[in-house]
Amino acid sequence: MQLTITIPDRLASRVEAWAAFTEQAIPDMVETALDVVLPPLPEPEPPVSSLSDEQLLELARVQMDPQLGERLTYLQRKQRNEELTPIEMQDLLRLMQRYNTLWVRQSQALALAVQRELMSPLSA
Repeated sequence: MQLTITIPDRLASRVEAWAAFTEQAIPDMVETALDVVLPPLPEPEPPVSSLSDEQLLELARVQMDPQLGERLTYLQRKQRNEELTPIEMQDLLRLMQRYNTLWVRQSQALALAVQRELMSPLSA
């Protein structure tokens, strides 16, 4: 696909600087940057509303894999203190996307489990 975009001067300066820094042509550098910040989306999961009661309760209790959670925490801490490498940034974005997707689906499962009277409402 060929794409033509107009970007503000402040961003164009950064694109040119990164292209020079990485010794890449501007189109190649932009492709690399987009590849880092836009990782492939995961396969779509079935809507929460289509899950059986058992699957719904399982999703309501699910937690992120501990190793992935530790890696996410490590990368977030490192990002606060220093600059991440492009690979680390891609990994951080991938893990954040995974965490956010899990969190949203779990929230939907909790709400639906309460609606189906499989669980009591959570209290504050």
